[in-house]
Amino acid sequence: MAAAGSAVITHQRHRPVKFVQWDWVSDASGAVSGGAALTTFAISGEVLRITTDPGATAPTTLYDAVINDVDGFDVGGGLLANRSATVTESVGPVANATGSSFFVDGTLELVISNAGNAKVGMVRLYYR
Repeated sequence: MAAAGSAVITHQRHRPVKFVQWDWVSDASGAVSGGAALTTFAISGEVLRITTDPGATAPTTLYDAVINDVDGFDVGGGLLANRSATVTESVGPVANATGSSFFVDGTLELVISNAGNAKVGMVRLYYR
């Protein structure tokens, strides 16, 4: 399990559909961000779906998640705001305002806010 305010990152990249997963723990301010939530490897592909799952110590209802690319762009398109504290939720395919899919090429950073102190959850981004 990750330390407060951080994430353990898993990357499955040896299949046609790949994913990067953050198993996160919020700090006293209810947040996760920075170095421990930043991938140390590049992700390159089309974003297919993003799933959030509250953990056993569930985050506060309507917590927010953002996945930023190297340019600070939210590759979730704002769709990861107000997440459930009780059920797994998915969004996708993630598309921009013109209906085009989002593409990623570089490192990604997970940012969690409003989750409550020492809460846990998971975010998984599927891409190809």
